[in-house]
This record gives sequence, C-alpha cells and structure tokens, in this order.
Amino acid sequence: MGRTPGLGVTTNVTGKIKPGTVPFFRSSTPLAEPDTSLIRLTQTVDSVQRVMPYEFVRDSLSSRLFTMKAALEPGGSYSLLCNKGAFKDIFGVASDSVMYRMQVATEEDFGSIKVSLTGYEGKVLVQLTAEKDRVIRETAVQSPGVVFFPLLDKGKYRLKAIYDLNSDGKWTTGNYNLRRMPEPVAYYPGELEVKINWALEQDWDIAEMYVKDVSLRTKPVTKSR
Repeated sequence: MGRTPGLGVTTNVTGKIKPGTVPFFRSSTPLAEPDTSLIRLTQTVDSVQRVMPYEFVRDSLSSRLFTMKAALEPGGSYSLLCNKGAFKDIFGVASDSVMYRMQVATEEDFGSIKVSLTGYEGKVLVQLTAEKDRVIRETAVQSPGVVFFPLLDKGKYRLKAIYDLNSDGKWTTGNYNLRRMPEPVAYYPGELEVKINWALEQDWDIAEMYVKDVSLRTKPVTKSR
C-alpha cells in the first residue's frame, strides 16, 4: 500500500529574502491553526542558535493562508523547523517535516530609483515596469513631487505615468456609452538600469501626455550618488 502524501505547504521564506518580507504559508485546502509546539524559529549568531519568538496570523481573505510575525533583522540568518504535523488542513491532512533556511538581505544588496516629477500639477500613478510592461511597483503621488522605489533587484526598468484625473487611485478605462476617454498615460522615453548598492536619481518632465514611444532606443540621462 502506497504512502499517503503529506499536506503541501508553500512559503516565501527560503533562500535570500528582502528586508521587510512577511513570511507566509499557503496550502491548496483550508488550513487549521498551526501547531506551534511543533514549530521552532532560530537565529544563528556566531555559530550559536537563539530561539526567536513568532506569531501566526490567519489571513482575513483566504482560509488557505497564514502569515508569520517575527522580527527578522537585515543581515540575519534564520532556520524554521516545522516538524511533521505542524500544519494541517481542516480535513486532518498533515504536513511532513521540513526545515526552512533563510538569509535576510541588507539594503546594500539592492539598488533604488528616485524620480522627480515636474511639468504637471495633479495626482499621478507612477508605475515601475519590467519586461513586457510587467508592473513591479506602483506609487501614487501629487505632481510635482518625488517617487522613491527602494530594494530593487539589478536590471533594466521602465517608468509609466497614469494621470489620475478623477483621483480614484487607479487607471480608469474609457466608456463609449458615457463618451468618456480613458485616463491618459505616458512612458519615460528610455530604460533605467539599476545596479546593486546604487541609488539612481531621475528627473522626468511629464507635461506631455500620451507619450507612447517605448522603443527604449534612447538612453536616459541619469544622476547617481
């Protein structure tokens, strides 16, 4: 007779994680309360392990998700031992034993972008995008103003501005029946290259709406410090 597989639990706390990461644990079925007597969080300092306090919090929107409150310090090394049965779903299916090891990165392991908006007065949503216009971050700002994107992985990014004319905090599409045009957008005409431990500063005049030349052939003039 074959072995019954344990409850599958996914998490975001393996390997190197960003500062401020909130650990989560998710299953494909609704979860019961975790058995904390079977879970041990430790921090390794100078080859000595120190037991750390933590608390599990059920997600208010999903019965399949728990987050863990714990003081994970940048630069710290941690181990999370979840013995067999630490997690169970409401049907009684239990998780297998697993050890999660994580290293919390520091700010120096990432880059950042600071964007100074000029040329337009009003509310704007600024999106930082990667390949295929994939949104990495989004921030609302009153223009003229400054937007800051910290803790970025190295790579090339693009900027997109959405002119939030109705101040609802999102891009509003057009409506033919209401004779309403979609809210205008504009792209910064170039790429921003982020490097590790590098703070990039970029000025952007967004006076002109509907700028859609995203060929990225023109490299931006940037300032760094």
